[in-house]
Amino acid sequence: MWNVAQSDDIANAYPLPFMDDFHDYGDQFSVWRYQHRQRVTLINQYLKTYPARTVLDAGAGKGPNTYLASKVAVRVVALESSREEVVRMRKNFEKYPELLDKIEIVIADLTEIPLESDSVDLIICSEVIEHVENRPKALDELRRVLKNDGKIIFSMPNKNSLYWRREKQLHRKEVSPESFCHWQFSAHDIENLVSNAGFKIMETNGTCLFLCWSTVLRVLGRCGLFALFNKLDRFLATAIPRCSAFYFLILHK
Repeated sequence: MWNVAQSDDIANAYPLPFMDDFHDYGDQFSVWRYQHRQRVTLINQYLKTYPARTVLDAGAGKGPNTYLASKVAVRVVALESSREEVVRMRKNFEKYPELLDKIEIVIADLTEIPLESDSVDLIICSEVIEHVENRPKALDELRRVLKNDGKIIFSMPNKNSLYWRREKQLHRKEVSPESFCHWQFSAHDIENLVSNAGFKIMETNGTCLFLCWSTVLRVLGRCGLFALFNKLDRFLATAIPRCSAFYFLILHK
């Protein structure tokens, strides 16, 4: 952990202390730390808006959304295909043994979810589908396991946002097949993807519109302007989500 030489503006704006245990950000002002906390904060709000007994964290990664879901649900299935991520997730939850009775960690692919049909009240699928090769099959599986009155908290990176346009310019010579998926979908493409899978869009939202540089976050913190610009970033991302870096949708069957 870094030495905090001043007020931790990101942590103050998004008070999710477990996040720094679950992930290795490397820098207090990391833009990834800022973006991640914004996204997870929005997911946490939706978890409270749509209370559920059974939650599927589809593509759980290191487990931050599983952690939050376990605070409000009776059962949380943390599905992850990467064994490396599962090892880290298990290690993360060693610090929170009181939550483990609610959590079932499953190593499986989204295209073959080992759950019964119509068995899940709420699904979290955030920044995952773009990494799946057979996206229609994965979406079919999410639809299969979701109850008829269930909801999906869904998000994907928006290629038309300032952040992803900048990232593409910076790394255009070193784009790997894995990272290319971040530049494949616009907000319109994302809507078509889920609509073609048979989902209905209830709501759209977004996170991270123009605060895209770690250096800028650091300068704003030193000048005492972080809180103001963070509020503006959140307001604009919500007002014009199709321009945000991470496009959120609430889906149902």
